[in-house]
Amino acid sequence: PDVLPIVFYRRGDSANPSRAEAKREGVHSQVTVGARGVWYFTMDHKDLWCTGEWIEVPQKTALVLTVLPLGKISFSTSSEQSVRSPESIRARFRKPLAGDTELREPGTGVSECVSTANGGRWECDAPAGEYDVELSVPGHSPVYLWGVSIPRNRSVSVGSLRLRTGASLTGYVAWGAGLKQKDTAAVVLDLAGLPAPQKRLFSARPDKRGFFQFHGLPPAEYRIRAV
Repeated sequence: PDVLPIVFYRRGDSANPSRAEAKREGVHSQVTVGARGVWYFTMDHKDLWCTGEWIEVPQKTALVLTVLPLGKISFSTSSEQSVRSPESIRARFRKPLAGDTELREPGTGVSECVSTANGGRWECDAPAGEYDVELSVPGHSPVYLWGVSIPRNRSVSVGSLRLRTGASLTGYVAWGAGLKQKDTAAVVLDLAGLPAPQKRLFSARPDKRGFFQFHGLPPAEYRIRAV
């Protein structure tokens, strides 16, 4: 669009966002910020999805917002009976990995999920295309969805997601030259500094991407190994 609907607010003041219509001049637009500080910028357009970015004014006065076709994902959640339903969920979208040993690139962007009228049903704005999705839920372990195909201008359901409380540890195993996934049976966590009879072991198996996740970890210092 020739006029960009920009939304921005200072850190800690997301409840009172400012709005401005920035006229596009080539690939550039300009917005006037009235005070120093750390500000968040994004674009609000009904047909487009836009990344957001934090900048500190006046140390940085230029930013890049990536604009993509808009889609949506929807899902329901369930958790332990004694745990309250979450009040907010954040979704992060990343392009899928191309190979087993490729390092994961930074996220495409973050979208806040909103609860729809039907109780535990959630819906998030999303970039159209194929993405890996990370859902961050306060008080719960993150939920990961792989290779979700998100249609343009429509919503896709990713089903019902089981939420688990407690701390989580995630990572990737990268296999060196001559090694394959079958050479790593598991990723093991044990409590650092304890003699072997007192160690409590946690084990997770990496998937075909090399990704692994531990759930419900108590606070402690751990040693991690691929075996």
